[in-house]
Amino acid sequence: MRLFWCAVLVLAGCDMGGPAFIGLEPMRISVGGSDFTVRQRNDRAEVIRTNMEWAPDAGAVADKMLIAIQQTTGCTVRKGTLSGDQAKAVARLKCVDDGTYEIKRH
Repeated sequence: MRLFWCAVLVLAGCDMGGPAFIGLEPMRISVGGSDFTVRQRNDRAEVIRTNMEWAPDAGAVADKMLIAIQQTTGCTVRKGTLSGDQAKAVARLKCVDDGTYEIKRH
């Protein structure tokens, strides 16, 4: 019985945001058969794939992650900033005129 509760606790943390994203409301979305949780803090986003896939193609998952981030945040992912793996990635955002976050350059 103790093993069961340990497994429940471990699996419950699979969708938890990283240190910079703890406490933020998750946004859930499905893209092309993959399920994702996206969190945004200012000009950064974290995306976590939450469904099981056998040996997913890294390029295909990265494309889906970009779409998931852009659709949930309403922002554009800055070119070349998506980094991570098929399960979890982070990216820098460019959000302008959408009320979410605006990057100001001087």
